[in-house]
Amino acid sequence: MTDLDTSGWHPGPMTSRPAFAIPDEGETPLIPPVPFNLIAHSWLPFRRASGARFVGRPADIVAGYGDDPVVALDFPRPDFTLALTEWLIGLIAARMAPESTESWLDLMQTPPSVAELEAALRPLEPAFWFDGDGPRCYQDFDTKMSGTEFPVAALLIDSPGDSTKAKNADLFVKRGRTPNLGRRAAAAALITLQTYAPPGGAGHRVGVRGGGPLSTLVEIDLAEVQGQPVPVLWTTVYGNVPAGGDWRIEAAEGRADVFPWLGPTRTSSPDRPTNPSDAHPLQAFFGMPRRIRLGFTAAAEVECALLGDRDPVMVATYQTAPWGVQYQGWTHPLSPTYLGKGEEPVWLAVHPQPGGLPYRDWLGLLVQGGDDAKQRPAPMVKAFRKRVGETNHPVRVIAAGYDMDNMKARCWYQSRMPLRPFLDRDTAETMMVRAVKLVDGAKKALDSLRVAVKIGRHGQREANKNHSGHWSYKAKDKDKDKIDTATLDERFWRETESTFIDILGRIGAADLELDEALRRDWLARLRTQVFRQFDDEIPIEGIGEDGARRAAYARATLHRATNGALKKALGLADPPPKSGQRPSTREKETHE
Repeated sequence: MTDLDTSGWHPGPMTSRPAFAIPDEGETPLIPPVPFNLIAHSWLPFRRASGARFVGRPADIVAGYGDDPVVALDFPRPDFTLALTEWLIGLIAARMAPESTESWLDLMQTPPSVAELEAALRPLEPAFWFDGDGPRCYQDFDTKMSGTEFPVAALLIDSPGDSTKAKNADLFVKRGRTPNLGRRAAAAALITLQTYAPPGGAGHRVGVRGGGPLSTLVEIDLAEVQGQPVPVLWTTVYGNVPAGGDWRIEAAEGRADVFPWLGPTRTSSPDRPTNPSDAHPLQAFFGMPRRIRLGFTAAAEVECALLGDRDPVMVATYQTAPWGVQYQGWTHPLSPTYLGKGEEPVWLAVHPQPGGLPYRDWLGLLVQGGDDAKQRPAPMVKAFRKRVGETNHPVRVIAAGYDMDNMKARCWYQSRMPLRPFLDRDTAETMMVRAVKLVDGAKKALDSLRVAVKIGRHGQREANKNHSGHWSYKAKDKDKDKIDTATLDERFWRETESTFIDILGRIGAADLELDEALRRDWLARLRTQVFRQFDDEIPIEGIGEDGARRAAYARATLHRATNGALKKALGLADPPPKSGQRPSTREKETHE
């Protein structure tokens, strides 16, 4: 393929769309034209069900649907993949938001052709010029904006900040790893930053949902490939599109209320928030909290540091200024919320926390609690339940986002959670009550394990023997800091997750007898887990006589807890004794 001639490159105006072919699969990705349009031109990396990869336009999410459908975006970074999936949801909502459940189901099962989707999205093209004269998408409207210059790598949310670099603490994410980006990668990086923007210092605003929000997208295995149901990108995108004509627009021209870069930036200095009443609801998908202007330069024989393409136009730096759009009071269709504290609490977007997304946190993301619930699933998770009702197709929720420590990205977490749509609210509430009991039992088991490990490692022998004539051991409160609870917890939640998913899938519609049987299965699994972890944490070899006594006492403490408090948490009573048999005062310890 011949590189484009860049000798006379300048970001000039463009009056018509250039002819630009989609590359055949296996070919080197074609370089975007000058200027570059995110709707009209091929730039998104896609992966098909067969594993084949190609670069295409937004309309190509339905390419090959009947034979080898597109299953996902295929960026080398998971934050890019999620942010651009959300971007596609916003695009489709702008032009094809369904009027009714029936119309939504029709398009879910029979998507439009590539040509039909291309025609539907074409009116949005004027809003998505990435370079060139005139408004540039996701960039400040003021072409003469005066700001501070940063290397383009700073667009990446996990890039080390100035403080980290000054301390020479960029051990895992190194400075200088991304000296330049082609326009494809720069567009993905900029959209990701504007979508998930964390705090960036004085006046540098956070995203619509606050910095580093948790996103939840429903996916369903509705399409079939070689007789097997699979999730495809079209159903993931359209399945999360909000319904109603209020979401749709006819064209992009003059719609700065949707695409804020089309008009003068709504600055927030000294303190001017942008509330939902100040903009169109679609701006939730196209927010622009940061004031940024990218520095486009002609380049020759330079590879993009992220995607490897040779773009005749590269981005090495950008300018940024404070006091961009300050979003306040927005509810995003794709984010769960929790009730904040204070005299007049408001609903805020949930954000990932250290430790990831273990199943203990799933319930508030999947199921609506009672009227007094302090956490709510994302609007689209609730809407999906209502739209689908009962279904035999596997349904999951993708939950993902950055765990942020102010401006510092600690970790990207991503998890898939099973979702059972129920036709009636009573069944959903029954499942919620029973699932809460399962999680309460797991939390109690883990608490008991922590106490036992703390005693087993640091317990001090009491001055006198107990009433049974044995030595007792007690650990001090400060000893809790001497065990690695993060590692202990992570292993517990990870290794019990598959059993939880299995039981959760059966417990919602179970009768009372089966419900109790499933809870007893869960009790046995939790016991197995805590004793296995305890034995791994407190080996008895080479610890001496007193150490062995301490370990034995700690293990007995764990045994008592799993027979008492754990059973109570799961709502289980001891089974009645058999005829002619006296009740046992101590149940036999069972574990694998």
